[in-house]
Amino acid sequence: LTSLTPLIGFALVGCAAAAIQADAGTALALLLFSGVGLLAPPVLSHALARRWGREEDWLRYATAYNWVQCVLPLTAVPLLIAIALMVQLGFTPAAAVGVGLVGLFGYTLFLGWVVARHGLDLSRGRAARFVAMVTIGTYVVASVPGWIMAIANGSAG
Repeated sequence: LTSLTPLIGFALVGCAAAAIQADAGTALALLLFSGVGLLAPPVLSHALARRWGREEDWLRYATAYNWVQCVLPLTAVPLLIAIALMVQLGFTPAAAVGVGLVGLFGYTLFLGWVVARHGLDLSRGRAARFVAMVTIGTYVVASVPGWIMAIANGSAG
């Protein structure tokens, strides 16, 4: 739980900023999205670890995973520098940001793979499947509050 504290703090600051800059509905949606996004990976990873006979290693994995997520914002500085350099080299700002985001996503997946591989003692392929399943599952589960808000607002067909 201690490793979740900074992540919860980041989410609460983001929600407070949204509440100040936007309406309460947007802040509530962000809070739901953040909460689900924070809790889905540990829940999904625990289910997979248990299914694959790695439940005894899960707490070590989950703690390392959370601390890695805390470190990811530190990649913003080199990422912004790389984006600025790409723009100076002739990339359009949109293309530079796109390349930067793809790089950040790849780096995030790589770190998740390393943590899964060593934290749960998985083979390379099984760690890759584990990260893919947790990432896709988190995306689907975290999207549900947005879908509900869209349906409630009548904007979803």
